[in-house]
Amino acid sequence: MEQQTKLFNANAAGNYSVTVSNSCGVYTSTSVSVSVGSISATISPDIAQTICSGDSVLLSANPASGISYQWYLDGNAIGGANTATYFAKSQGNYTVNIVSSCGSSTSPSVALAVISLSSSITPAATQIICPGSFVLLSANTGNGLTYQWKKDGVLISGATQSTFLADETGIFTVDVTNSCGTLESNQVTVNAALINSSITPSGTSTVCSGTPQTFSVLPTAGATYQWYRNNVAINNATNVSLNASSSGQYYVKVHLSGCNIVTSNTAILSVQTNTTPVVTVTPGTTLCNGQQATLSSNIYSGVAIQWQHEKVNIPGATSQTYQASVGGQYRVVHTFNGCVRNSAEKSIKFVSCRSEGYESDLEMHVSAEVFPESI
Repeated sequence: MEQQTKLFNANAAGNYSVTVSNSCGVYTSTSVSVSVGSISATISPDIAQTICSGDSVLLSANPASGISYQWYLDGNAIGGANTATYFAKSQGNYTVNIVSSCGSSTSPSVALAVISLSSSITPAATQIICPGSFVLLSANTGNGLTYQWKKDGVLISGATQSTFLADETGIFTVDVTNSCGTLESNQVTVNAALINSSITPSGTSTVCSGTPQTFSVLPTAGATYQWYRNNVAINNATNVSLNASSSGQYYVKVHLSGCNIVTSNTAILSVQTNTTPVVTVTPGTTLCNGQQATLSSNIYSGVAIQWQHEKVNIPGATSQTYQASVGGQYRVVHTFNGCVRNSAEKSIKFVSCRSEGYESDLEMHVSAEVFPESI
């Protein structure tokens, strides 16, 4: 009799047997145990992890022979991550997919948080503060951060907030600390605004009338100026210097944007005004040849006199009067307390006093006297 083979695909776990019957009877086979293979991917540790920046955590998939692996970060395959373990450094959600002869499986995700530590101050550039003012320095913020501010490398007592009001000059830093450690920030330099407001010359200055005195302050970049005399603003006096010609008290107000107005010291100006020299001429300004004109000057205590002819000093002519016998322009120069003042010029002329016909008249007169006629 020809034998026939019957097949049965078992896809469930259990014990299997077969019963065969024919005309000769019934026969039951021995049982065969069938188990269905399964695969399930897992990661250890299977709870959320936290690491510091630069560190890593070891993730392990369930190992078995004949299994291939592929690790994923946020659903994206990680190149080269094809073993049962993976050192994770980047923040995100990690899974692993395993494949065997029984199929494939993707693990539940494991979240990794990476704590980064940074330390920085804003504003970062050098800061300028006005007298009596301050600048607000701010550190970076974040969960779990603590702060310690320092000036010139020395801890500032009580300065443990994320911000600090710097009201003095120096180099400022902040130490930022979290569970991963402590990091020092960048350095921020704070300088004081230099507002030049000292008038030169200071004190009391004395000048001669007609000679201005220059008052000035050193320039301050970006500043504006207003000069005052006797507490009254001087029109158009808005430069770093002032040419003053009137007696009084002078000061300047300097304004740098963002700062309070700074008022300078007071400088005093005394203008020396000498008495006006006056020249009188006797007997007159037009004289006969051979005569002399007497020039006289007013005088007062302490004054020095110098007579000039055509604006040139006459040697030795330092008295109150001067006898002029040469025509031309004359004036007197007064010097008192270092100040020089000139008189108005006087024009002296010398002319011939013999009129036309004078000689012939004289001859007739003499002839009459010498040769009288007889009666």
